[in-house]
Amino acid sequence: MAAHDKHPSSNIPVELKEQWNAIDEYAMSHLHPMNRNNNAAVQTSLETTLAATKEEKMPLGNVSPAWGKFLTLQARAIKAKHMLEVGTLAGYSAIWMATQVPGLKLDTIEFLPKHAEVAQRNINAAGVADQVTIHQGAALDVLAVLEKEIVEGKRERFEFVFIDADKMNSAAYFDYAVTLSKPGSIIIVDNVMGRFGVSVAEEDPQEEHAKGGKLAIEAVGKDTRVDATVMQFVGAKGYDGYLLALVL
Repeated sequence: MAAHDKHPSSNIPVELKEQWNAIDEYAMSHLHPMNRNNNAAVQTSLETTLAATKEEKMPLGNVSPAWGKFLTLQARAIKAKHMLEVGTLAGYSAIWMATQVPGLKLDTIEFLPKHAEVAQRNINAAGVADQVTIHQGAALDVLAVLEKEIVEGKRERFEFVFIDADKMNSAAYFDYAVTLSKPGSIIIVDNVMGRFGVSVAEEDPQEEHAKGGKLAIEAVGKDTRVDATVMQFVGAKGYDGYLLALVL
């Protein structure tokens, strides 16, 4: 059996994936209906984001609506005012956060100039440009600058961090995230399971994403600055999982 055949998502029947998607849509229609404050504008901006992603031939790596709502609830629960996102893509999750978390200021990092340009257009169209700052460049370089600004007292520490970028660097991004946060902050690392994570055979040379997921989990497990867990889930995006850490 090839390593890719061992991937749990590769053997999931299409009917089951369709059922998961239908359940997500049903749940969101009740838990985040169109008559919710600002939801019509939010949905329009998110659909525009997805359309731009396709038109610009960008990867469809956006979070699902249910996952976007989950992130906003986590940030709202801790009353986050300063958020860091590593991996902007077209701005889908950034728009979710900025439109649903009261008073949030979000710094998001995107490596590719084209992606950053598309994200900026979408964020402008959503009316949240005053809340979201896109930093275009290599994430580790930008994170070093943000750390310097925090040390110099030029910016606040982050209460909420969402990491959804190149998986081989997830552990390094997480290390920076802890440094840039404060006790009580929440850090979420996306895609540590499924097609990107620990379920894929380690010996598969094509699965660097899988190795990245494993490296992140193992590194976080040794980090005494945090307490963490991993949650597996299924939904509109198939099978996957995330790591959630609390900064101590």
